Amino acid sequence: MNETFFLEDISMYWRVLRGTMAVGLLVSVFGAAQATGATFDDFSTDPDLAGSWSVSANYLGANWQLDCDIDSGHIAWDPVEEDLNVSSMDDEALATLYRNGAARADTDPVTMTISDYAYSGQYWTGLGVVLAESYDWQLLSGEDSCYRWGLSTNGAVSPDCWYELKVAGNEEILHYDLPEGPPESVVLDIVRDGDDYVFLANGVEMARDNRYGSTSFPCYGIIYATSVYDNVLSANVDDFGIGTGPDLEGDLNGDGFVGGDDLDIVRSFWGQNVTAGDLLSGDPSGDGFVGGDDLDIVRASWGQGTPPAPQSVPEPTGWILLGTFLVSLEGFRRLFAH
Repeated sequence: MNETFFLEDISMYWRVLRGTMAVGLLVSVFGAAQATGATFDDFSTDPDLAGSWSVSANYLGANWQLDCDIDSGHIAWDPVEEDLNVSSMDDEALATLYRNGAARADTDPVTMTISDYAYSGQYWTGLGVVLAESYDWQLLSGEDSCYRWGLSTNGAVSPDCWYELKVAGNEEILHYDLPEGPPESVVLDIVRDGDDYVFLANGVEMARDNRYGSTSFPCYGIIYATSVYDNVLSANVDDFGIGTGPDLEGDLNGDGFVGGDDLDIVRSFWGQNVTAGDLLSGDPSGDGFVGGDDLDIVRASWGQGTPPAPQSVPEPTGWILLGTFLVSLEGFRRLFAH
């Protein structure tokens, strides 16, 4: 069979598929994206902290002052670095910063990047990510199920920096010392694996826990704390929210979602020899050739990840159309192989 004819037929089928899906799913897809409440912020634009975010106090010191609110200036958007700057509060406090209306689905992974973490003082400071049933969880309450995963520091102990995982009642289930101090940058992930919650730092699994079984934690936020007024904490937060979890196979363009754009890449380079493992050239299989193995990887992960707004995972009609296209493509592929 003529290769040009084969590729033209692939293009024709894909244009029909994408056009039909766009017309048939436009309203339902937008509605699904709005309904999930899942968000991801890279802070490349103003996140409107004052209007779109809130702070919940999860622990307050003896003076009972809430100096961790947005208006206090301890959380601020940096338009130059395009991230959030977190700085010390003026009293002993722990608080959660969260986007209004955000909600996590049961299996959604959560991610956050911390960089330029600096501290001083003889007491505890910390910064990380929290999963909870309610934003009103309290630090010392054994009834408020939650996971707190992040960096902690205390100048009075040695080593004075560590990864820390805590649960309800302030119970510590992981204390991993960092003798060299805080990393220049660390990506913190919380990923669901069956009933387990898995906690990663820069892609390395540090802990897993299943004490809460199938409990769903719809609330997720940035936690930050200082234990006394003379402690100093300064750090930057970036890429926070519902992520993909590490190594989402099939996400060739790196947008956190496996969908039409990734299939387009495979189609564009179909039958070509490319640099082995180059995702943007359609070779997730790493064999240096764009073909059926690469298509299978995209197909196996289709619809996984967080759709770029306003897209979402296809409704059943979309899946049927996708299946029709892939069956046709498989037929063409086999004909071409012979």
